[in-house]
Amino acid sequence: MNYWRDLRMKLATHPLALGVILSWCGSTPGVDFENDVLPIFEQHCTGCHGPEKQKSDFRLDLREVALKAGHQGPAIVPGKPQESNILRFVGLEQDDEMRMPPKGAGLSREEIATLERWIADGAA
Repeated sequence: MNYWRDLRMKLATHPLALGVILSWCGSTPGVDFENDVLPIFEQHCTGCHGPEKQKSDFRLDLREVALKAGHQGPAIVPGKPQESNILRFVGLEQDDEMRMPPKGAGLSREEIATLERWIADGAA
């Protein structure tokens, strides 16, 4: 067995692992909306929650709308990933009817971790 490959696999299964390790090292990379978050939204979210379609009257292409409380509460609470429903919905099991996106493979653990770090950093 390859130690480093096994370690990478273990870390990849826990979305907070990278942030914990980097905090031990004394530095955490900032998450840039344009380069890191927007591609995730464009690939997985804005087809149904964007300028052309707003399923459940929800949009992720407009910050002010994404920060508003909806039926389930706010999708994004800057600085509070644990209160941000977007993370709850993208983290559900594939067979859960509330999981987002509802079809396809969904977000990877790395993409979810990126969203979590972005929200924790203030969702700028």
